[in-house]
Amino acid sequence: MDGKVLVISDTHLTTKFNPKKFELLRGLINSCDQVVINGDFYEGFVINFSQFVTSPWQQLFPILKQKKAIYLPGNHEKNLPDHGYEQFCDQVMEKYEFEQNGVTFHVFHGHGVDRTFDVRNPNFPRFISGVVSRSEKIVCAVFGRRYTKIYKYENQILKRWKLKNLPLNDWLICGHTHLAELDETARFANSGLFLSEKLASYLTIENGKIDLHYIDG
Repeated sequence: MDGKVLVISDTHLTTKFNPKKFELLRGLINSCDQVVINGDFYEGFVINFSQFVTSPWQQLFPILKQKKAIYLPGNHEKNLPDHGYEQFCDQVMEKYEFEQNGVTFHVFHGHGVDRTFDVRNPNFPRFISGVVSRSEKIVCAVFGRRYTKIYKYENQILKRWKLKNLPLNDWLICGHTHLAELDETARFANSGLFLSEKLASYLTIENGKIDLHYIDG
């Protein structure tokens, strides 16, 4: 894959539209050559897929299609339909691998390795999970990145998996934990949480080099 690649995750979009968050996402998508949506694009504990694709966020879909977006669903995207993704992406898959400038990148959301409560208990009431998810957003908005540091252990789980399962010089890129991180030694990156125009993070990859970007309002 050539050019500039944007990796975003954990946007947790709902039917509630945030114009400033929209403009931020649109600008980032337009600035790159390809997009990888690494899970939890919409908040599946609160809305379903049909509600999402008919929400105002569908304004992002044409530019995502222009960038040949790759979509890797996360643990919050429950009961996914068999079709409809073509509205905003070219491919849907569990994991994505690409090479750039001799460097190999392995991308997946992370819930298959860091199996959180909702993953281990698939029959747990969806509305309760939705309440928990909304509560976390409020806490993140109040405490910012200080709060996401509680997920350091979850990133360690992902790093240990990488060490055991991937070549040493390859990169593993995840989302899921909401803790943004770029560990050059472990060759591990997490895109973190894209909560709002005041608290967001994302990754870019160009010429085989990966960078982590923060947005703090």
